[in-house]
Amino acid sequence: MVKTKKVTHRSVYPKALNSGAKKVSKKVSKKCCDMNHSCWSLIFMKLSVIAFILFLITVWPGAMALVHNIHWGWFLGAMIVFCVIGCRRFCRK
Repeated sequence: MVKTKKVTHRSVYPKALNSGAKKVSKKVSKKCCDMNHSCWSLIFMKLSVIAFILFLITVWPGAMALVHNIHWGWFLGAMIVFCVIGCRRFCRK
């Protein structure tokens, strides 16, 4: 078995500048993690699902008829259940 040397990315900047850039990037990444970008990703995912459902209801008349035939209380109950589950998971962290 032949051992191969791991090829790493070589920067065009001198080592002093490269180490400084690494320190800055670590600080920036720490700030980004503190800003909780995963929360924004989750929000955009939810908005895309809502937009898809509205698109589906608009394009498919059978889906709109189904939504209109369901009592509004079922949607309210589902919203409350999903909200409680989400809040419980959020508050655990």
